[in-house]
Amino acid sequence: MFHRRRAAGAFAAALAVLLLAGPSGAAEPWSFYANPRFCYAVDIPPGFAVETESDNGDGATLGSADSGARLAVWGSNIVEGDFKSEAAGRADGYAKDGWQISLRRIGDGRASLSGSRKDRVLYVRGIDLGDGQAAYFELDYPRADLKAFDPVVERMVRSLAKAQGCSAR
Repeated sequence: MFHRRRAAGAFAAALAVLLLAGPSGAAEPWSFYANPRFCYAVDIPPGFAVETESDNGDGATLGSADSGARLAVWGSNIVEGDFKSEAAGRADGYAKDGWQISLRRIGDGRASLSGSRKDRVLYVRGIDLGDGQAAYFELDYPRADLKAFDPVVERMVRSLAKAQGCSAR
C-alpha cells in the first residue's frame, strides 16, 4: 500500500501521476499508481502500460499487449447521495451496457462487481475515500485468462486504498 511505499516528505504535488513502470512479463515486478488529485493508490500488474491519462487528472487507462486486458483507474466526486448509491448506479450502468453481472457486493466503504459479456470478464472495485470522493479500478480481460487473472484481481482489490500523506484539493 501507499503508506509502505512512500518516501519521507510530502507527496509530490507537482506530479499529476506517479507511475513506476516495470518491464512486461509475468515474473516482473508490479508497478504502482498514485493519484494526487483524489489521493488514492493501487498496484498495477506487470505488463500494463499507460495508454491515456485523463485531462482532468482523475486517473488513467492502461493496457496489456500480452494479454489483451485493459485497466482503468479513476477517482470521482460523489455528486448525489452517498458512496453506496453511487456504486449501485455504476453497477446498474454496467448491466445496461450488456454485462451479465454475477457478483454485486456494495457495502459501507467498498464495492465489488464482476460479470461477463461474450468472451470478456469484467471486475470493478470501488472504495469510499471520504469527503464525497471515491476511487475505482475496472479490469476487463479475456475469459480464457480467468484463472490467470484471479490472483491479479485479488492483489489489486487489497491494494486499492486512500493514499496516506497526500492532501487532495
